[in-house]
Amino acid sequence: MTTPFLAEQIGLDAPLFLSQVVLFVAVALVLRRFAYEPILKILDQRRETIRESLENAARVKEELAAAQAKYAEVVRDANAKANALIEEAKKTAEIQGQKALQEAHAAAEAHIANARAATVQEREKMLRELKNEVLRLVIDATGRATGKVLTAADQERIKEETLAAATAAGRN
Repeated sequence: MTTPFLAEQIGLDAPLFLSQVVLFVAVALVLRRFAYEPILKILDQRRETIRESLENAARVKEELAAAQAKYAEVVRDANAKANALIEEAKKTAEIQGQKALQEAHAAAEAHIANARAATVQEREKMLRELKNEVLRLVIDATGRATGKVLTAADQERIKEETLAAATAAGRN
């Protein structure tokens, strides 16, 4: 009987101890059933949610990388098209600039030709007017010098003589 003696020495009350063991087992079973299993279930659900979130994050990361690659490709294509359009616009502008320059050059040449023609016409007109004025003055001077009124035939003869003299002087 060392057991009861030992139990008395350490202050162990067997019925109280037995009731505490039964109560502990009952609380442990109740906790396992109503606390531990639901907590494990919640932890499993959270673990699954985290796993799905990580898979979604990886998928989104892959999709993002693909979208960025597509974006970069679209930007490269847009830049290439823009550069092609710029080059085409430069060529068109150069062609139009050359065409405008040629048109301006042609217009300037036409304007110069018109100005030269107008100058020639004006010169000829002035020469005719000068010739007529000189002839009139010669006729008036001759009429005054001779003291008589010159007839139309006299005036015509003086004109012809003056023109002949002016032409001969112009050749020398």
